Amino acid sequence: MELFVYACGCLLLSLMLSLAVYFIITRRVKNNIRQLIDSLDHFDENNDNNKINIRSKDDIGALTATFRKTGERLKKQTDELKEREKRLEHLNKATFDGIVLHENGIPILTNQVLLSMTGYTEKEIMKMNVYNIFQERHSGSGFKIPLKPYTYETQAIKRDGTKMYVEIQENAVEYEGKMIKASVVRDITKRVNVEKQLREERLMRLSWVIDGQEIERQRLARELHDGLGQSLIALKLKLESVEVDDEKNQKKLDDLRKLFNKTIDEIRRISYDLMPAGLYDFGIINALRNLCNDTAEHTSKTIEFDADASISNEKLSEKCCMYLYRITQEAINNSVKHAEASVISVNILKIENFIVLSIADNGKGFKFEATYKYVGNGLYNMRERVNMLSGTFEVNSEPGNGTEVIVKLPINCS
Repeated sequence: MELFVYACGCLLLSLMLSLAVYFIITRRVKNNIRQLIDSLDHFDENNDNNKINIRSKDDIGALTATFRKTGERLKKQTDELKEREKRLEHLNKATFDGIVLHENGIPILTNQVLLSMTGYTEKEIMKMNVYNIFQERHSGSGFKIPLKPYTYETQAIKRDGTKMYVEIQENAVEYEGKMIKASVVRDITKRVNVEKQLREERLMRLSWVIDGQEIERQRLARELHDGLGQSLIALKLKLESVEVDDEKNQKKLDDLRKLFNKTIDEIRRISYDLMPAGLYDFGIINALRNLCNDTAEHTSKTIEFDADASISNEKLSEKCCMYLYRITQEAINNSVKHAEASVISVNILKIENFIVLSIADNGKGFKFEATYKYVGNGLYNMRERVNMLSGTFEVNSEPGNGTEVIVKLPINCS
C-alpha cells in the first residue's frame, strides 16, 4: 500500500512537472510567434527599429531567423524599386515625348506624357487602336515591323475631337520574346503653325511682287499701244502721203513703208504679250485661243487648242484668268524654245469644281526629278502662281517622251 501511494505521488509530481514545462514552452512559443507576427505586421513601415529579434535556438528561432533574412531582403528590394520608380518619375517629367508600345496597333504600354497629350485615360488608350488616334496612311501590306527606325508626320485626334500635328518615330523592340513597335510621339503643332504662317506670308509677298509686275506690264502695254504705237501709225500715214518720181527712190520708200508695218505689228505683238487684249472682257478661253493661234503663226508650230465651253459661264476672278494665261504662255514658250517640239496641245476643262489646264508637247523632254531645280525660273514661276491660288501643279516628263504640265485650280480661286 505504501508502495502504491509512493508511485501515485511520483506520477502526480511528474505530471505537474510536465504541465509546468508545457506551460513554460507554450508561453515562450506563443510569445515568439506573437512577436514574429507583430514584427511582420509593422515591417512595411519605414522604421529601422522594427526588427525581428528573437534569440530562441529552436525551430521557432530558425523560422524567425529565416523570416528576418527574407524581410531584410524584401525591404532592400522594395527600397531599390522605390528608388527606380522615383528616377523613372523624374525621367518621365523631364521628357516631352509620348511613348506607346503596341502590336499591330494594339497598345501594350504607354507613358503619362502620351495620356496628357491626347487627353485619354490609360484604360481608354488600352481599349483603342493607336492608328485610330494617329492618322497614318498605311499601304496595303499591313502594319509591318520596321527593319530600321523611321519618322513621319501626321495628325492625331485628341479625346475631345480636336486635332494636333505630331511627329512619330517608330522602331522595333523586343517584348516578352516577340518583336513589337515602339512609337515615340512629339507634338509639333506650334512648329507646323509657324511654318504655315511663314509660308502664307511668303506667298503673300510673292503675290505682291507678281501682281506688281502685272500692273507694270499693263502700264507698259498701254504706253506702247497708246504712245509709241500711235506715233508710229501717224508717221506711217505721213510716209504714205509722200510721192516721188524717181523709180529708185520709190523702191526705197516702199521698203521703208514695209519696215514701218513690221515695226507696228511687232509693237502690237509685244503689247499683246504684256497685256492680252480682251482677257477680262471676252474671257480666258478666247485669250488662250488667240495666244495659240498667234504663236502658231509666228513659230510655224502646230498648236492644238481644246476648251470646255461651260467654262465661259463661270465667273473666274481676274487674278485666276491672268495666272492661267501666264502659265500657258510660259509653258508654250518652253515647248517652242527648249523642247524643240513640233506639236503642242493645250486643253482647258472643267472637272467638278476645278479648272484643269494641261499643256503637252512631243519635244525631247527631260528628267524632271533630277533637274527640276536647274531648268530656269519658268517652272518655278508656274508652280508659285498655282500655289498662290491653292491649286496643284504637276509635271510629267521623260527624255524622248515629251513634257506635260497639268494645273488644277478651284473655280472660286482668287
